[in-house]
Order: sequence, then C-alpha cells, then structure tokens
Amino acid sequence: DGQIGKTRAMLKGKKVGFVPISMGFDLPQAWYAGLKRDADRFGYQLIVREANWNIQTGAQAINQLIGEKVDLLIIQPAEMLAYSKLVDRANAAGITVVQINLKSPNTGDAYVGADWNGIFTTQAEEMTKLCSRDKGHSGKIALLEGVLTTSGSQIGSAALKDYFETRKDMQIVA
Repeated sequence: DGQIGKTRAMLKGKKVGFVPISMGFDLPQAWYAGLKRDADRFGYQLIVREANWNIQTGAQAINQLIGEKVDLLIIQPAEMLAYSKLVDRANAAGITVVQINLKSPNTGDAYVGADWNGIFTTQAEEMTKLCSRDKGHSGKIALLEGVLTTSGSQIGSAALKDYFETRKDMQIVA
C-alpha cells in the first residue's frame, strides 16, 4: 500500500535510538542488523545504547536518548514496568516510542512482538482438551510461572485466569 515508502521517507535525516536488553544474543543482533541496513539505505542515524541486562543501565540510556532528542526510540524492556515512566517522558517530549518483544502497560506509540494473550489462551484451550472433566480427567491444573515481571507471566497469567473462569470443567488449584 506504499506505507513503508512513506515511513522510510519520514525517517530520512532523523535520529533513531535503539535500547535492547543486550546485544549478547541473536534476537537483538538481528534487529540491529535490520535497523542498521535500513539506516544506511534510507538515511537515518542509528544510535545504539545497550542495557546489558541491567534495568538501571537501560533507564540511563533511555534518559540520554531523550536528552539527545532522538526522533524515534525503540526499546526492549527487561520487564513490564522497567521503563514505564520513561516511555511517558519520551512521549511528552514528542518522541515516538516503539517497544519490542516485551510489552509494558503503557505501550507508547507501538508494540511489536508476541500476542501474549493469544498464546496463553491457546495453551489454555490445549490444557482443556487434555485435562478437562469432559474428557474423563480431574480438570484440576496447577500454573507454574516463570519470571513474574515479564509480559508472558503478567499478561499470560491474566489470560489463563480469564479463560478458566469461563470453564466449569476446569479448575486452577495452585
């Protein structure tokens, strides 16, 4: 529809800040490679500030980029609430914010990543197929959660609880 051409034209001459959790694994390296390729091709400046798995380091990097008045800020939050106030601060300064991979309650302008609600609802449907009283099983399940401050845990747990509240043949027991 031509939108990508318009977006690329709007980025020409702009400053884009990128703050991944770490550059020490393949996913952010792939994102960086794509951003760098497009920066060179379409004429925007890419500034990378690595959080190195440290929320305070990431927050400092985001603050610096806000101070440098980047036009677009792309962040990968380490956990849901880590950068919430900074997203609001960047938006208030007129900076477009895109969050990738881990969703926060205040998304900013866009979120690009997994549909955590959909993923966990699908899991709940599969649990029901395998464990429900309608299938001759107890219908009792225990939810084992990982890191509680991640999008998967926060949004996923809510999705599971919402789903199982509608099921008479299933019960969360732990």
